[in-house]
Amino acid sequence: MSFWTSKGSNPKRKFRFMVTIGGAGWSGDTEIWYAKSCTAPSVEVSSVEHMFSDHVFNFPGKAKWGDVEMVLVDPAGGGLNAAEDTTNTVRNFNELLKTFGYEIPSNGNDPGNYGTISRNKVQALNIHIKALDDNGETIEDWTLHNAFPISFKYGDFDYNADDLREMNVTWKYDWAEANTKGAASPFLGRGV
Repeated sequence: MSFWTSKGSNPKRKFRFMVTIGGAGWSGDTEIWYAKSCTAPSVEVSSVEHMFSDHVFNFPGKAKWGDVEMVLVDPAGGGLNAAEDTTNTVRNFNELLKTFGYEIPSNGNDPGNYGTISRNKVQALNIHIKALDDNGETIEDWTLHNAFPISFKYGDFDYNADDLREMNVTWKYDWAEANTKGAASPFLGRGV
């Protein structure tokens, strides 16, 4: 029986998702409810050619995970260091850069004013992209391992527009793991 004729089935919908970020300055796993869109992780496997006589044989090569892009709106609340409010997108990601080791140089002549982003600080970040069912329960949970931002686009200002200001973040990561509801395999998921 096809899923569209069965009363008990409900296919995954694009708009039912949630992003959570934890570690690296965030207290616990913070739900990024202001995420407008997010690409799912992707992987590409290269191929290696081997020539033998008049034949070409192909072998799988290395797996490379593609970048994840998120579009967030800025609800303009407090920041990471505020007592309760953690919803200021620009402030949060500026704090994230500082947590990773980046420092805005205050004096160009003093070499002690320059910090560098380091991998051991980046590894403290936990990013989850969750697909939800129609009851809001997690049915698929992607974890981005060793993720760090490679691009922040803080949005545009425009007198002719009254829509919400958006911020684009692109994440690089080593690999992603999908935990799906009811699955037992670690790669396919441990169940959520």
